[in-house]
Amino acid sequence: MTTIEVMRFGILGSTEVRRAEGRPVQVAGTRLRGLLVMLLLDAGRVVPVDRLIDGLYGEAPPVRAANALQSQVSRLRALLGGDCAIERTPAGYRLEAGLDDVDVHRFARLVGEGRRALADGDPRRAATALGEALELWRGPALADVLEVPFAEPHARRLSELALAAREDRVEAELRAAELGGAPTGAAGSGRMAGQGSALVDEIRAVLAEHPLRERLWGQLMRALALTGRVAEALAAYEDARTVLAEKLGASPSPDLAAVHMALLRGQGPQRAAPAAASGVRAQLTSFIGRHDEIARARWLLKERRLVTMIGPGGAGKTRLATEVATVLDGPQVCFVEFAPLSSGVDVPQAVLAAIGDDRATLPLGRDSVDRVLDMLRHRSAVLILDNCEHVVHEAAHLADAVLAACPSVTILATSREQLGITGEVLLPVHPLAMPPEGVPLDQATDYDAVRLFADRAAAVRPGFTLDLGNLHHVVSICRTLDGLPLAIELAAARTRSMPVATVADKLNDRFRLLTGGSRTALPRHRTLHAVVAWSWDLLDERERSLARRLSVFASGATLEQAERVCGGDIVDTLAALVDKSLVGEVDGRYRMLETIRVFCAGRPVEAGEEAEFRHAHAQCFLDLVEKAEPHLRGLDQVTWIQRLIEAHEDIHAALRWAIESGDVETALRLVAGLAWYWWLRGLRQQGRETTPRVLALMAGRRPPAGLEAAYGMCVLKLAMVAPPSDELLTLLADADDLVGSLGLTEHHPLLAMIRPVQAIAEGDYETVTPAVLRATTSSDPWVRSCGHLLLGYVRIGEGQATEAETEFGLALDGFRRHGDRWGMVQAMLKLAGMSGWRGDHASAIAAITEALELVRPLDSPEDTAFLLIKQAEERLRLGDVAGSRADLRHAVDICARIQAPEAHALALCVLAETYRVGGELTDAGRLYERASAETADSVIGAEEIHTRIFVGLGRVAAAENRLEEAIDFYRQAFARASSTFDQPGLAHGAEAMASASLQAGEARQAATLLGAATVLRGMATVGDPDTDSAIARARAVLGDAEFDRAYAAGAAMTQEEAFAVLLKI
Repeated sequence: MTTIEVMRFGILGSTEVRRAEGRPVQVAGTRLRGLLVMLLLDAGRVVPVDRLIDGLYGEAPPVRAANALQSQVSRLRALLGGDCAIERTPAGYRLEAGLDDVDVHRFARLVGEGRRALADGDPRRAATALGEALELWRGPALADVLEVPFAEPHARRLSELALAAREDRVEAELRAAELGGAPTGAAGSGRMAGQGSALVDEIRAVLAEHPLRERLWGQLMRALALTGRVAEALAAYEDARTVLAEKLGASPSPDLAAVHMALLRGQGPQRAAPAAASGVRAQLTSFIGRHDEIARARWLLKERRLVTMIGPGGAGKTRLATEVATVLDGPQVCFVEFAPLSSGVDVPQAVLAAIGDDRATLPLGRDSVDRVLDMLRHRSAVLILDNCEHVVHEAAHLADAVLAACPSVTILATSREQLGITGEVLLPVHPLAMPPEGVPLDQATDYDAVRLFADRAAAVRPGFTLDLGNLHHVVSICRTLDGLPLAIELAAARTRSMPVATVADKLNDRFRLLTGGSRTALPRHRTLHAVVAWSWDLLDERERSLARRLSVFASGATLEQAERVCGGDIVDTLAALVDKSLVGEVDGRYRMLETIRVFCAGRPVEAGEEAEFRHAHAQCFLDLVEKAEPHLRGLDQVTWIQRLIEAHEDIHAALRWAIESGDVETALRLVAGLAWYWWLRGLRQQGRETTPRVLALMAGRRPPAGLEAAYGMCVLKLAMVAPPSDELLTLLADADDLVGSLGLTEHHPLLAMIRPVQAIAEGDYETVTPAVLRATTSSDPWVRSCGHLLLGYVRIGEGQATEAETEFGLALDGFRRHGDRWGMVQAMLKLAGMSGWRGDHASAIAAITEALELVRPLDSPEDTAFLLIKQAEERLRLGDVAGSRADLRHAVDICARIQAPEAHALALCVLAETYRVGGELTDAGRLYERASAETADSVIGAEEIHTRIFVGLGRVAAAENRLEEAIDFYRQAFARASSTFDQPGLAHGAEAMASASLQAGEARQAATLLGAATVLRGMATVGDPDTDSAIARARAVLGDAEFDRAYAAGAAMTQEEAFAVLLKI
């Protein structure tokens, strides 16, 4: 991903934008500035559309919020110009600015550098970095966007960060002075006195605004003492005690009291010691990501006394706790490793060893827990108890005792299971962020899981880098391994001996592959199998039994589904598995990480148990599919699509099981119930692969009684996704006879579509219209709307554009009343095309924009691709080649991901046209050839793409003065269009042939062909550059009067006459 670093942005104050040469850019309008600020806060990262809408409009978004947002983005793009890109992705928008070009991110980097320098004992370097960070502030953060809904919490957070940075800078100044040996008595050096006085004044100014900051009071006392003003330092302590008592009813903290006591004893100013992390191992590898978790852990440890990092094995809890230990300020950090313990009785001894057991000062025979309490009672410390799960009862008992008896001790625990005591706050440690399915590869490197793999692979395979050749394999590895850091590190280690692609391929046996961890690690951390087995061994038999049964769910389950499939009263046992991090719960769905699921599925099961639960699982999701199916054609469409998406993996696992086990009824009913869902979401490949296998189960026999409708739906689904063939035509005819004889079309609305699809597949276009007309008179309103939509397609194919537009309008009205987004999108797409024919490209784009908003909740990538292609065509007609290509590349990415060859071919065609009109003929020809290869096995209804390809190849040949070859391509286009019910294709070819006639010196023939094209299409086109150019050139050669006569002669022909003219050329 290329980052453009030519503009500078400021939000630490009023919004400021400057170009590379320093010239300011005025961003007018509060909401526009708010949009810019939201994008800058996440510079370089995608900000979801929903978050932008919520942030800009709050609880009162406009009716078409997405359109309003798009308009604001367009304004911002125009304002920034080419110096800074705002990229649209499937997930949202991303402003491509370098982090150091945005003051808030530069501030964060400098503060981090300063704090690390402070921890490393270099206060002068720390003071420089922190001072530079604070100089970036020009006033209150987000000052001119505070009225925008998102801004206030961010401004408050940034102000708190700035205040903490000021405290850190003061701390650095004080430590630098203390290291310099400045005297603490009344006769301090003049240099220190001058610097110290300025520091004292600064601290007092901040305290005036924040009088409850105890750290600042301590720093004020130390600064006064460094300048020899010990009496004032002691007085400051009294002031602090008074303020804290009056405002909070509290006494000074132990740290502040310690500074006071040191001054009373004449020991000089005492600063808070840096966190001395005893027992923390130095790390040999870099730490990737988890910045938010570290920040939250630090904040929680200031607010609460017991924080437990909880998560599955291999999630990185120990490493995260180690990183937190190294950045804690103030009290001593004691790291206690419970992992080596074989018994809970050793827990107190492990703590004593970590905190330093001074046995000489303790009476012999004292209970070890009491010894722990005695040693911690008067200490200020953070106790990190690592890997508590196998000694959870003893760890909880000790933690409870320590918290009760030692008021200045805070505990951070890591465990696969919570300690379960009062006051405990859980900090979930989830797997690392992974690229979601379908994310563009250039964005995949933004995700921590991918970065971790790349870092560890480079360590064992020198020279390893991420590139387009290996990135999709790395993404696959990270997704397969659930983003678990340990699993990813084990996979990366395998790249020492095999290519990344091989590692990805072999992960179907992940437990065999992922071995060979660090020799110094505990045995249970050396292999992926051992990590999960450790958790398994901690379960009781009831928990193991339920874990095995839950492994049948591929994508999780609701409680109701789990109870139905697993049987019995499972609530308490399921809760125990959640508590032990074997199962996760999000929004009422219970799910195992895939690694854990595969492990549990591989455990020995009782005889017959697997078949029993597989069957129960299949019936559970068959019920869901059949319940959802009628709702996929109406107002509740989005809700039920989302429910099916949530259960997608389980539904298809159930279908695979039904096929493999020979359960004809379940398999037929599942395909019948899924047919429209697959079509709505563009999941053609799944229907293309699965439906023939289901029909094969019947071995040519009639469907069992009661399954005739399901059989008809199966055949219809196959016809929608498979190329025409004799076998398919036979199946369609049999299904049509069966459905008709039993009167099943009222049983299922889609069955009414079998007859029209059969007619189209047979090329029997004379019977298509009557079949479709029957659908327009159905008693079912959805079937009627679908009938009007299909009749619109028929009228388009017949070259009756006006009648087609009427039918599409009726379809749109009907689908609107029915609440069917899919139907509305299809009608809008065709109506947009007709607006484009008239030259009204703005209306066409507006319709497509609305359709894109409608289709987004359907999660239908194929429909999205077709809409983007149509939008690209309209942009091209307006001369926006760059915008057109951007839409097309997005569409091509979608099509490649979902394996949609027809949409892919169409996208390549239009992309070829963008190169052809720009004179890049070699690239255009190559793209047309690629499109042709994609359509070798086209499904029913996609034949017109072939016509378009032949016309495009002809235009390329003509532009290269290969006129005979061009004419041959046009003849092939005519043959294809005439055999596939495609009058617009004939018109398109006629217009191309007109251009060829002009090249051949036949201007009159060109004018006649241009007129004939309007007959074939049913209307004249306006605004098409090729056609407009041909008209202008022919008119220039012939003169207005002669051109008009020849054009009118063509326009007066019948369609048959016009086609006959084409055949003679």
